[in-house]
Amino acid sequence: MSDATKQDGETKPAPVASDWTARHVWQIQPVRDLLIFAAIIGLVWLGYRLSIVTVPLLLALMLAYLFEPVVRRLTARRWVSRAGIAISLIVLGGLAVLLPVTLGVGYGVAQATQLVRGTTQRVDLLVKSVQAPDDKGLRERLPEKSWRRIRDYIVEQEEKRKEHEQEVDAETAAMLDFAKAADEAAPAQGGDSVGVATGEKAPAVDTNDAARADAPAKDGEKTGDAKPRDWLAKSQLGLRSAYLPPEVYTGLLWIGERIRDNAETLGKRALEAGGGAIGGAVSVFGSIGAIVFGAVLTAFFFFFFVTSWGKVTSTWQELLPRSNRHRVLYLLGRMDKVIAAFIRGRITVCVCMVVLYTLLYWFIGVPAPFVMGPITGLLTLVPYAAGLSAPIAMLMMWLAPGADVDSFRQQWWWIVGAPLVVLAIAQALDDWVLTPLIQGKATDLPMPTIIFASIAGGSLAGFYGLLLAIPIAACIKILVEEIVVPHVKAWAKGERVDLLPVERT
Repeated sequence: MSDATKQDGETKPAPVASDWTARHVWQIQPVRDLLIFAAIIGLVWLGYRLSIVTVPLLLALMLAYLFEPVVRRLTARRWVSRAGIAISLIVLGGLAVLLPVTLGVGYGVAQATQLVRGTTQRVDLLVKSVQAPDDKGLRERLPEKSWRRIRDYIVEQEEKRKEHEQEVDAETAAMLDFAKAADEAAPAQGGDSVGVATGEKAPAVDTNDAARADAPAKDGEKTGDAKPRDWLAKSQLGLRSAYLPPEVYTGLLWIGERIRDNAETLGKRALEAGGGAIGGAVSVFGSIGAIVFGAVLTAFFFFFFVTSWGKVTSTWQELLPRSNRHRVLYLLGRMDKVIAAFIRGRITVCVCMVVLYTLLYWFIGVPAPFVMGPITGLLTLVPYAAGLSAPIAMLMMWLAPGADVDSFRQQWWWIVGAPLVVLAIAQALDDWVLTPLIQGKATDLPMPTIIFASIAGGSLAGFYGLLLAIPIAACIKILVEEIVVPHVKAWAKGERVDLLPVERT
């Protein structure tokens, strides 16, 4: 029989043998499925290895996707072309984004370096002042208010600890003399108790252990078994535990010890800072060169994506199965609206919050506002995550030395209240003005679902999970509403045999 059969004037291939032993390995369906998954994983791995090219490529594709509505509106006019719009967006992006961001990042890095260096110097001075509590000059060099309070607190606790150790040493010496006399008198008295043997009374110890050790023996109890050394150990334990330093003092002491142990390393790094300036400058220029190279590649890919966006979308549509193309395009259209609205809206809101937090933190006196402001603004990508920065801002304001100690910015009510007021103002603008005006109800997700998705995404994939959690949750919601729920309802009514929304054949 030939490999092909004729039916109705058409030549059709002969059916493949049902016996799997007569097939090639790549013709077995499970193997073909595994090969498809392996190819996808291989493409992802290859893209990761070629990240110097794939990252600008994907970034350009995302930017072209985000700006497509703007490009479509502008090209509705006859005298505007996609190429002209792409070039204009690249130029405006370089002027309006790269220049301010570069200046802001540079100023922020300078502020962060100054903050870290100043804090390290003050901590080192604090450790030296604690080690020399009688040196008033070291204490005067510390900033007033916060740092001097920390220094005085540590010195006070250290004096209490030393006084207690002296008391313990005195009590221990008295107990040692008593125990020695008891050991010498015990054999002569035939194993009598300490008090009976010597006729003396143990030194009083104002602790439970010492009191139990000094208590007289009960009726019928042999006192000869009592060991003076055991009694001494229990008494010492009671004296040692009579004074326990506060947890705050213990923590500050631990930090001071760590800094003191690493003082030599810190000094070497400080001395090497000048010699490493040239190397640091070379490293900075190398990083700037990599950023410029990535920006040029992104602009190059962005131009071609914008000018040929129709071909990009048609290519993806041709890859969809023809039998389900209409259904898939409908679902992708809904997801496109959700993702586009969320990304465009959230990024716009985030940029507004970065500017707002930077200005407000600068106004209330938070150190390094060009560092804290952008970080807090980026946290607004996750709902209510910006509240984590308020305690950090309070701590930085409390530890930062001020020019005028009596200024209202150095008062506790300003240090505690100002960051909370900034947080309340920014959160109110985000919830009641910016998000409804710019983003709207793009995801159609309730707030508990948004918070749960953000936490789950952050725990699974870190910062990228936080960025993608809400759009993915919205897409899953669409798939559940359009595919899963109808199948489950049909199964509940008895119209379907299988619960899963997957065909058996």
